[in-house]
Amino acid sequence: GIGYFIQKINEAKTALEGLAKGSGKITIDAKGIEVVGTSATKSADDVNKLSVDLIKADLIIKSGEKLSLSTDSGYITYSLKKSKLTVGEKTHSLKNAGGTVILTIPKDKRFSDFDINTGAGNITADEISSLSFDFDYGAGNIEINKLRIESEAKIDGGAGKIVIHDGKLNNTDINVGVGNITVTAMMTGNTDIECG
Repeated sequence: GIGYFIQKINEAKTALEGLAKGSGKITIDAKGIEVVGTSATKSADDVNKLSVDLIKADLIIKSGEKLSLSTDSGYITYSLKKSKLTVGEKTHSLKNAGGTVILTIPKDKRFSDFDINTGAGNITADEISSLSFDFDYGAGNIEINKLRIESEAKIDGGAGKIVIHDGKLNNTDINVGVGNITVTAMMTGNTDIECG
């Protein structure tokens, strides 16, 4: 009845407040989305777009059984609308308050769009698979073990270092400022590389 509904709303509010304080975790699986024990109705199979926009936080993308997000930072935000999961970071002035965001992606999960925008944080990734990939990084160091992009990949870099160990990139546009990039993945289609 109505009492159960109010209880679930209060649980969700408490869970989201915990996530905002940096103690939270989101799990998205076949049962839906779980935010610190609170469930909603969205399957991981329905999430096919991912956007991550971070300022100072480090990002770890690892393979696992469930699509999940966890953080130790109180500045991380997220939203899930229709098929898109968006992860962001609130602006803050603390020098060493970036923290870490851990994004777990089910093995063999392929997204239609995967966008990453980072400032000074570092990124390590086990595997990323998507139709399109838009990656804009600033001064951090990036290491991706396997990157599979079927339609188009756009990589814009600043002063950081990026290493892609394996995978396949199609129709790739790479623009690197004063940083370094090493790609040992197969590249097909049209490839445009600009450095410095």
